[in-house]
Amino acid sequence: MKAKIFFIILIIGVLSTINIVAQNTTIDTIICYSYPSANDSNQTSMSIYHYDENDNLILIENIDWNSNTDNWVNYTKYEYEYDENNNQTLFVYYLWDINTNSWVYFSKTERFFENNNDTLSIKYSWQDSTNEWINYNKYVANYDYFNNKTLTATYIWDNNINIWKGDYRYDYEYNAYNKATLRKYYVWDNTNNIWEYHDKHEYTYDSYNNLITDLSYYWDSNTNNWEISNKIESIYDSNNNQITNTIYFWDSYSDLWINYSKHEYTYNGNNRTLEIYYVWDSYTNSWVNNYKNEFSYNIDNEITLKTHYTRNSNNTDWDYSEKYEYAYNNNKNTMEAYYTWDDNTNAWEGNYKYEYTFNNDNKIIITTNYLWNYTYWEIATRCFTISNTIGIDIINSKNIVSVYPNPASSKLHISIKDEYLKNSYIEILNTDSKLIKKEKLGSKQNIIDVSNITSGIYFIKIISNDNIITKKIIIK
Repeated sequence: MKAKIFFIILIIGVLSTINIVAQNTTIDTIICYSYPSANDSNQTSMSIYHYDENDNLILIENIDWNSNTDNWVNYTKYEYEYDENNNQTLFVYYLWDINTNSWVYFSKTERFFENNNDTLSIKYSWQDSTNEWINYNKYVANYDYFNNKTLTATYIWDNNINIWKGDYRYDYEYNAYNKATLRKYYVWDNTNNIWEYHDKHEYTYDSYNNLITDLSYYWDSNTNNWEISNKIESIYDSNNNQITNTIYFWDSYSDLWINYSKHEYTYNGNNRTLEIYYVWDSYTNSWVNNYKNEFSYNIDNEITLKTHYTRNSNNTDWDYSEKYEYAYNNNKNTMEAYYTWDDNTNAWEGNYKYEYTFNNDNKIIITTNYLWNYTYWEIATRCFTISNTIGIDIINSKNIVSVYPNPASSKLHISIKDEYLKNSYIEILNTDSKLIKKEKLGSKQNIIDVSNITSGIYFIKIISNDNIITKKIIIK
C-alpha cells in the first residue's frame, strides 16, 4: 500500500493527566486518535487548554500516549500571564524530565506594553548548571503618536562579555495617511559596535493610498553612498484591485531599468480569478510565461479551488502542477485538500486532506486528517474537542476502567475497579458536549443500554468523586 504522508499536528500538545485542577477556568479537551485501519483506532494524544474569565489562554499541559507501556507520558506544558488589558506579558515553556519525573524550565518570554503597544520583549533560556534564567535575545519597538512603529530592533545576549549586542534593526517613516514611506534596514557591526546601513525602501502611493512604487537601495560601504538596486511598480483597476506587479533591476552600466519579472491579475468583481507570472527573456526581449494560478469561488465569494500550472518544456502549453480544494458550510471552512499532478498516470494524486466539523457555537469539534492511498482517501487521524469542562480532575485510566464493545449497537459494558466504584456514574456526551445519557454505576460490572441513542461518535465520562476518565465510543 502506498501512502504519501503529509502529517500536520493541529494541536499544540497533549494533556498531563495526573490530578489537574483548574479553578475559575474554562477548559477545552482535545483527544486525538490514529487509524491503522478503517475499523481500528488508537489514542495518540490529548490536550487541555485552560482559559481565564476573559477567555485568555493561561495553561496548556501536554502528554503523548505510549503504546509500549500503555500509559500517558508527559511531554510539554505552556503557561501564560496577561495584564489588565489582556496583553500577554509572560510565556513559560516547560519540558518533562523522565529522569526526575518532574517539569523543568526550558525557556520564557517577558513582554512589556505601553498604550497596548509591545515595546519590549525579552526571551530567556534556562541554565541547568547554574539553576537560573539566562538572557537569550530581546526585541525593542518605538511608536509614534498614531501608534505606527518607527523602530524595531533585535539584540542577542553575548554570554562571554555579558552585554546585549545588536542583531538587526528597522526604522520607518510615514505620510499623513499613516502609510509607510521609508524603511531602513541596519545590521550590527561587531567590530565597531554600531548599527550599519544595509538597505532601504522608499514607497509611493496613488490618491487611493494604493502602493504604486517600491524603490530599493543598498548601502555601498566603499563609497558610503546609497546605490539603486531594484524597484517594484504596481497598477490597479477602478476597484483598487492590483492588476500588474512588475519588478525591475537597475543596470548601473547603462543607467537603465531592466525588466526582471511581473505578475498579471484578472478579477471577477473583487475575486481574483487568474494570476500569470512572467520572466523577462533578454535574448528575445520579451516576457515569457512561467506559471499561472486559476481560482474558483462559490456564490458566497469563498474560494473553492486554486489550480497551479507551469509552462511545459516546449513552452507551448500549460501543464497541471498542483491544486487546492475547499468546501464550506454556513461560511465555515469544512474541508481543504491538496493534490499534485502525476505525469505518469496523467491524474491528480492526493497529498493531504482535512475535514472540520463545527458545533452550534461555530467552534471546531472534530478535525479529521486523511492520507492518499493510490486512488482514494484513507483516514489517518481524528481529533475531538470537548468544551467547557470546569475544574475537574483527570486520572490515568490504565487498568481502572474497561469499556466494550466499541463500536456498540445496543449494550455497552463498563467494568470499574473497586476503589473507584464509590459515588461513580457515567455521562455520555455527543461531539457538541451535549449530555445524552447519565447513569449511576452500581457494581464493578455494568451494562448500559444505548439502543435508543442515534448512531455516531460520542464521549463517555466515568466520574468517581473528583476524578474523571474520558473515552471515545462509537454507537452504530
